[in-house]
Amino acid sequence: MILFDVMIVGIGGFFGTILRMELKDRGNPDSSGDFPIGTFAANTIACLFLGAVLQILDHQALRLFFISGFLGSLSTYSTFIMELTSMQSGAWRMAIIYTMVSIGVGVIAMIAGYHLAG
Repeated sequence: MILFDVMIVGIGGFFGTILRMELKDRGNPDSSGDFPIGTFAANTIACLFLGAVLQILDHQALRLFFISGFLGSLSTYSTFIMELTSMQSGAWRMAIIYTMVSIGVGVIAMIAGYHLAG
C-alpha cells in the first residue's frame, strides 16, 4: 500500500473514531445488562453510509477514506462483542435481542443506504 493510501485511511479513521467515541459516551448505559444504544447507533450509521458509499463513490481514494477509514473506525465489532459478552453474564435475553437487532438492522441499513443513494 502506498503512503498516500495509508494517510487517506488514517485521516478517515480519525474522524470515524471521534464520532464513535461521542456516540458511545452519550448513548451507552452505565449498567452492563442494558441495551448499549451508543454502539448500536454507531454500527447502524456505519452500515447505512456503507450502502450509500458503495452506490455513489467510484473513486478509489474516496472509498479508502470512507469505507476503510471513517466507516471502519466508526463501526465497532470488538466493542459489540465486549458488550455482548458482559450481557451474557446476567442478561442473556438482552444479549440475544442485542445480537439479533444489531445484525438485522445493520443489514437493512446497508441496503437502505445503497438504495437511497441510488
